[in-house]
Parts: sequence; structure tokens; C-alpha cells
Amino acid sequence: MRRVLVFLLLGGVAALLLWTLVGRGPTPLVLWMSREGLRRGVVAALRIDSFVLAGVLFLSTTRNEEIVLGLRRLGLPYPVCFAFSTALRLAPSFIGTGLAVREAQRARGLDPDAGSIVARLKANIPLLVPTFLTTIRMTNHLAMSLEARGFGLQKQRTSLLEAHASFRDALVLLLLAALLAVAASNP
Repeated sequence: MRRVLVFLLLGGVAALLLWTLVGRGPTPLVLWMSREGLRRGVVAALRIDSFVLAGVLFLSTTRNEEIVLGLRRLGLPYPVCFAFSTALRLAPSFIGTGLAVREAQRARGLDPDAGSIVARLKANIPLLVPTFLTTIRMTNHLAMSLEARGFGLQKQRTSLLEAHASFRDALVLLLLAALLAVAASNP
């Protein structure tokens, strides 16, 4: 959770500022802000942060295989599920590649953290080419591996995991449906 705290704070502050600028109301508060705009900003910030927290919680508590199984049960084609699963698996690899390239450039004397914001942005541009080339090479290797193993030849897929709904699952779904109905009835 500490890793996403910065994104939560930045997203919340950005939403708050944007909505206080855009959301005008009849009750002035300070400078350009109105009480209604501030309230809308707080609600927007809480919504954005709750979406981010829900996503992080979901991805940190659910295995990739379970996500794919759930998507398959929803009726999505297997190649779509596989692409989603691969994106979730490769995202940390891509970030690691970018960090490795950054450290290699730093060892060669490039300091991407020195100077003003514009100087830092310019210093990070040379890091993109090796990162993208490594990413393309990794993706090409994955594609060759899938092709060598005959990905997509069989239409009927088997799964190592089997999920069955239980009585407890039905109760949770019923509770969530009731909460949704209550939330929808109270604007």
C-alpha cells in the first residue's frame, strides 16, 4: 500500500483542485473556491482513491490464474483472457527493465535526477529507447514461445483450477446486490 500512497495523494489532490476550479456554486469560500465545488472535489477525490484502492486490493489478493478463470466464466474468449493475464505478469518486468536501464545509464555518468523538471525530463528521454527495445525483444521471445507450443490451435481449453460457487458465495452476492440497491436509492 505504501507504493500507491503517492498516486493516491496525487490523484486526490488533482481531483480536489480540478473540481474546486470547475465546480462553481453559490456559496463562496476562499478566492475562487465555493463550498459546493470543494464538496464535489472531495467526493471526486474519494471516488478516484477508492477505485485505485479497490484495484490494488483485487490485484494483490487474487492470483492471475483465478482472474483468467473468472474472465473465462464470464464468457470472454481465451486469447483476450491470456492477453490480460500476460499484461498483469509483464508489467513488473517492464518496470524492472526501466529501472535497470536507468541504473546502467547512471553508472555511465548520466544523472536523470539532476536539474530542473525540464532538465530531468530531457535526461530521461535517452532511457526510453533501450527500455522499449528490451521490451520488444521480451515480447518477441514470448510470441515465439507461444507459437512453438501451439497457442491457439485447440479451441477447447482445460484449466488447472476449478471454481464452484458455494452457499457462502451466493450470500455475499446477495449482500452486495442489497448494498448496491441501497446506494442507488440514496442519491
